[in-house]
Amino acid sequence: MKVKVRPLPDDVVNRIAAGEVVERPSSVLKELVENSLDAGATRVEVVFAGAGLSFLEVRDDGFGMTLEEIIEALKRFTTSKISRFEDLSSIASFGFRGEALASISSVSTMEIISWSRIEGRGGRVLSREGKVVEKEEIRGGEGTLVRVMDLFHNVPARKKFLRSPRVERGHLLETFYDAAIPCEGVDFTLREERREVARIPGSLSLRERVEAREGETWGEVVELEGVSPYFVIKIFLTPPTRSFSTTARIRTFVNRRPVREPIVIRALRDSMRGVIPEGRYPGAYVFIEASPEEVDFNVHPTKREVKFRYGRELFELISYTVKREFSPKPGFPPSREEEKREEAPSIPPGPREKAEWRMRLPMRDGGAESPIGAGTTPPPGDAGEGKPSPPEALLPGGARFVGQVLGNYLLFEEGENLIVVDLHAASERITYNRLASIAAGEDGEGERERLLFSVEIPLDKLSGYEEEVVEILNGFGCDALITEDSLRVESVPTVFRGVNLEEAVLDIVDEVGLNWGSAQTPEERKHRIIAALSCHGSLRGDSPLKEGEAEEIYRLLREGGYVATCPHGRPVFIVISRDDFHRLFGRK
Repeated sequence: MKVKVRPLPDDVVNRIAAGEVVERPSSVLKELVENSLDAGATRVEVVFAGAGLSFLEVRDDGFGMTLEEIIEALKRFTTSKISRFEDLSSIASFGFRGEALASISSVSTMEIISWSRIEGRGGRVLSREGKVVEKEEIRGGEGTLVRVMDLFHNVPARKKFLRSPRVERGHLLETFYDAAIPCEGVDFTLREERREVARIPGSLSLRERVEAREGETWGEVVELEGVSPYFVIKIFLTPPTRSFSTTARIRTFVNRRPVREPIVIRALRDSMRGVIPEGRYPGAYVFIEASPEEVDFNVHPTKREVKFRYGRELFELISYTVKREFSPKPGFPPSREEEKREEAPSIPPGPREKAEWRMRLPMRDGGAESPIGAGTTPPPGDAGEGKPSPPEALLPGGARFVGQVLGNYLLFEEGENLIVVDLHAASERITYNRLASIAAGEDGEGERERLLFSVEIPLDKLSGYEEEVVEILNGFGCDALITEDSLRVESVPTVFRGVNLEEAVLDIVDEVGLNWGSAQTPEERKHRIIAALSCHGSLRGDSPLKEGEAEEIYRLLREGGYVATCPHGRPVFIVISRDDFHRLFGRK
């Protein structure tokens, strides 16, 4: 049967277009707040109910609209931001497509009340599913008020794919802060019905706005600035002692607009290498100012992605600015490595190939193929008379702890092998194994200890994932619960002793937010959560060890089957044999 080609009805076109612009209630909030900012508002008030689905209101003190302008604004591709295509190359406003209000109104009931400061008149318009049903002139007022009600009531498929009300509420909060933080001089208020949830006063500086969002979670914020011919940047970083398991805590703003920008993430990862643990990321707010001619915002319907004309220069500016902060300062003595490079005599290559440094997988005691434990019985005559007797072996395989070097590395001698253990990686592996046993029910709930003071984390830090976080924590033997406005932890398993629980919880939130809706299997999700937690429960490099701790680490690695990598895939140890040393010194 032949089907004729025909144009789609306007209401169908609008609903399809809404799917690109309006993904969830927070998308509506983003578009409405951006309209307020483009209208020159110095005060923006947001009120919501039912996670933004039943009711969402944005009020501002901007220059407003007349009745005729409101009616025009509800039509697709009507805007005051541009008038010709060439204007896109110098766009300075948040919006310019002229799609947002039409898209939102097509999937909701919308009321707009506005007073034009310039024209001295205003109007009120009520629309349902994109059609104007009421309109009237009004006398007096200030700015614009937009109410969106019954969002997605006529698009059940869209509603079905939304997350829980708590998660959607979390998205609203994130969107509110993304709009409020970069806009100095603008007062923002967020209310859930009558209760104030957040406020960013217009008088706060950029740094104070960041600190108002992150609170004490970040510690002492590191503030950096950089300038190039094309960009001006300002960066607020967590200190090196604070890092996260994902990039979710890196926020980027280009000309005050929140965007996803891989260049920024790569530059931060490159410049923080060696400053924070491998595989971890800093928390960061990166504010980028660039000429509109050098940035293309017209590459994504929601303008969350941009293209830079000079992307390489941006990467280098961020890298240089961050490295300059964390590199050795003038006047400080050179590091040991620098001294070695300056003073050590040049050693020509030996006659043989260089030593083959390799990681080998030691087996449990008695494993014939393992280099650890092999050759522990000296060959006849090797001991020789007159030599001091070796100390009594206290470790499996006859191993002997030699010492801790360069802060993070433990040396063990076993037979004809020198075993170099990465302290942090080994501690992570041991913690991971213990947490995995608890999660699998093999270790009961582990030993618990009640906290002297319970730890309380505000719910607005958890992006709506508090129920998932509580389930995860309790699955690892914690005693966690949700109160009216916080997540409270009252006891933890002993493996969590010394852990900064708030940092650990935020890592769980990041993992849940990034991966719970993905195609990962439950086992993959569990692995990522345990890997993130194991980092917090582990000894750091340069940690001073108490007597017997190094030997205990070696013992636990042995008992765990001596897995060769940490949960993040880094080597736990390397084995250097006698033959390796012989090759290094040209003896073999």
